[in-house]
Amino acid sequence: MGLESVNHISDLVSSNPLAGDNVSQGDDHIRNIKKALLADFPNINDTVNATPTQLDYTVVNTLGTAEPSKALTVSIASTMTFNGMTVQDLGTVTTADINGGTLDDVAIGETTRSSVKATTLNASQSLVLATGATVTGISDDDTMASDSAVLLPTQAAAKGYTDTAVAAIFAVTSATRANEGHLEFATSATLGVAVNWGQTGSVSSDQAVTFAKAFSTTPYCTIISCEDNNVNTDAATTDNVTNTGMTLRVTGTSKIWNWIAIGPTIL
Repeated sequence: MGLESVNHISDLVSSNPLAGDNVSQGDDHIRNIKKALLADFPNINDTVNATPTQLDYTVVNTLGTAEPSKALTVSIASTMTFNGMTVQDLGTVTTADINGGTLDDVAIGETTRSSVKATTLNASQSLVLATGATVTGISDDDTMASDSAVLLPTQAAAKGYTDTAVAAIFAVTSATRANEGHLEFATSATLGVAVNWGQTGSVSSDQAVTFAKAFSTTPYCTIISCEDNNVNTDAATTDNVTNTGMTLRVTGTSKIWNWIAIGPTIL
């Protein structure tokens, strides 16, 4: 007796019924066919016009992938949601028009680029512009000691470097002659000329003078003048002159003496 137990189409046996089976079992075979069709196609409630070739388009080996000979066409009326899906290859994309604020009417691959507005632009490796060096970072080092060709300085770094450079070229520690002070003029990036000055108050004997800033070597010259120009009865000379100071040697009555020393300096 060739009557199988059927739940799905795959349970049907094509050789049944057998030639010697009873005719009375014919209704059982028909019921098996109906049972299998209704179980495997429960939602088919209208005519299906797809050909076998068209139905084969939906066959893929792995969900989310497509074989070269297969195609799946989907019409999206409003929104497509990708939840946890990674799209690895979109093929050739000629235009992108996203009105949500990220891209709007941007031509991909065209020679003229559209502008990009972003709260944060993160270049994980480098930033390449139309001309110039490739930028790899931004430095806040106001010494700019690295002398890098690929780092941009911050505003604070530019200000700190400029302030230091200006101070090295033109530095004043005192504007009052009664106090020791100095002034520097740059003659190169690292060398310059310094002027130290000061005043001795009411002295009539030797007095040590310390320069506000030491010269790199012994100063070129020293100049002394009397406060009341009493040059007939008083005199003063310099002695023991070094790069850090000198001795003001005074003879005669007690007077106030102004002095200036000029020499080389390292900026």
